[in-house]
Amino acid sequence: MAVKMAKIDYEHVVNRLNAWYISIKKRNIEEAITLRKEIKNSFDDMEENQDVLLYFSLVDSRYSMMLEEYKKTGEILNAIERTDIEKKTDDMIQYYFYFFSGVYAFYEKKYVKAINFYKIAENKLHKIPDKIEIAEFHYQLAIAFYRIDQHLLSLNHAVKANELFKDDTAYIERTITSKMVIAAIKLDLFQYEESERHYKEALTMAKENNKPFTTGLVYRNLGLNYARRNLLSKAQETLEQALLIQEHHDSVIGIKTMFDLSYVLYKKGLKEEGRQLYEIGNLKAINHNEIEHIAKFNLIHAMYEEYNLKKITESLEDLKKQGLWSEVAELTLDLAIFFKKRNDFQNEALFFEKAHEARDNIIKIMEEIK
Repeated sequence: MAVKMAKIDYEHVVNRLNAWYISIKKRNIEEAITLRKEIKNSFDDMEENQDVLLYFSLVDSRYSMMLEEYKKTGEILNAIERTDIEKKTDDMIQYYFYFFSGVYAFYEKKYVKAINFYKIAENKLHKIPDKIEIAEFHYQLAIAFYRIDQHLLSLNHAVKANELFKDDTAYIERTITSKMVIAAIKLDLFQYEESERHYKEALTMAKENNKPFTTGLVYRNLGLNYARRNLLSKAQETLEQALLIQEHHDSVIGIKTMFDLSYVLYKKGLKEEGRQLYEIGNLKAINHNEIEHIAKFNLIHAMYEEYNLKKITESLEDLKKQGLWSEVAELTLDLAIFFKKRNDFQNEALFFEKAHEARDNIIKIMEEIK
């Protein structure tokens, strides 16, 4: 007679789920893959508990984001009924649902939607005893506010995140990235040297801790610092350093770096090199359905290869449709300078006006935050 195996206590599975989520936050990909398989295999022998299955789905959405499987993330979150979350689950599950929904909305570049999800999650944050999870919350809110140019709000959350992360060596990557947010804010506030100092500190930390993906990310952002200051040769060198790192080159963020470097090359008058990188990066953007950077690649091609005002305007409209007003503001100001150098004073005036309009829209965006 077969012996009936005892069911696994669901609390044991919850502990493994917590460990899995921690490995995701640390970007320990191999450990996360192993833990996911272990947890999936335990479900057949687990005591039935819908909250545990729901928790698994939520962490799985975050796991998919780490692996850049964004379509799968959306499918997981969209399959979860919001009414079930609010009526049938505890505060912890509700927190993770709204927090992860915010993270996914941020990936979709719906920054106000992300912030509104985070605001709902914040009401449950007091039920989360883990200081690292609180740090992660502040980090995500910081980068969302940054993307809509709310620099003081962003800085407030970035500093809180950095203070909480920095004492835990297991979260060195988050310490580095929160420092990078602070550096990016300093750059936007025209504190160029202070921004550069923060980036260089972050770069040293990333190298010393052997974090290639994060090292590439820091190189990219340091390159943007130099590009903003019109130090184009330093920008070129630094962005090229980012793309030499395979983990960065092959990621979705690598597409963004290809755009940044192509743009710098065009600005330097290295048209052939700029064109080559445009062709590689634009194809990758299309393959990944990276709509923002498809529009941006189209824009610089229309600027430097065609001098085509109609296509420039169409590319800007594509960015506006995505609500990317910060990008529109920066690019229209660049365009005004671009036309000024070519003594095209009519278009210079037109794009200075468009830059002002974009800034007005950034202010209006804040009214959408509940």
